[in-house]
Amino acid sequence: MSELLDNRVAIVTGGARGVGFSIAQTLSMHGAHVLIVDNGCALDGSPEDPTACEAAAERCKGEAIARSVLEPGVAQEAVDLAVQRFGAIDIVINAASVVRNHALGEGSADDFDAVLANGLTATQRMLHAAVPVMKRQREAGRVPGAVLNLVSSAGIYGRRNALAQSTCAAAVMGLTRAAALDLRASRITCNALVPFVGSRSDLAFEPVNDSERRYKTQASRINPSFAANLAAWLVSSEAASVTGQLFAVRAREIFLFTQPRPVERVFGGAGILDADEMSDLVLNKLAAFFTPLETDRDVFNTEPIL
Repeated sequence: MSELLDNRVAIVTGGARGVGFSIAQTLSMHGAHVLIVDNGCALDGSPEDPTACEAAAERCKGEAIARSVLEPGVAQEAVDLAVQRFGAIDIVINAASVVRNHALGEGSADDFDAVLANGLTATQRMLHAAVPVMKRQREAGRVPGAVLNLVSSAGIYGRRNALAQSTCAAAVMGLTRAAALDLRASRITCNALVPFVGSRSDLAFEPVNDSERRYKTQASRINPSFAANLAAWLVSSEAASVTGQLFAVRAREIFLFTQPRPVERVFGGAGILDADEMSDLVLNKLAAFFTPLETDRDVFNTEPIL
């Protein structure tokens, strides 16, 4: 394996299993020192096995904090341990999430809050603790670091019966963009990555139509190492000029997504527009540019390039 990340120090949340663990392991194989923060919870956030974090860290020859970033003080504890054990923090990868799928009007407020807390709030807390250290290191002459936030494609397309997951992923994309702007002066990069892999969430749902059945079948064939390899490159010095971007990886395919910007502009007559003018402008001139109401599982249900 190359020395792409030789002696760099990485904190990986949600790194005990799945794509998070594959990323942690790949970083280690590229020479990084890795600290995994993961409470070993089940997919829906219910308690499971905290020893999974220690086992994952051992396989990465790294350190473990077998608790959630949401617990008071854990984010700062992770930062302090990384500095104490390895001397710095260069990379933060936020891969932790929980999934509780419900349609609008179903489920509970607690379900919605749990998804946003584990995906959005935990990401903010980890960065709030780590970024000041990363900035000080940069000012002291250390090579600038990198942040990578893993997100679901549900945040781009929306997804049936997954209101909380779609909302959380979209919010993390907004956080990523704002963080990239805040970190630009320090030359610390911040990007988001959608990993199309056979993850627990991709394999746990029950398909309701042929499109979703094809999606699940194809996703089950994709090894998370494809996503891990791109993640490792994005947090390396090779990608020092890449920030504020939204990528996806699906086996050997790498996608760069556009981000919301105006696609067309029309003008009405003088004064306040009436209903007829609105109808003409929106239905006759803007409708051709509408974004199709399709889900990620409708779009990415084709044969992956393995």
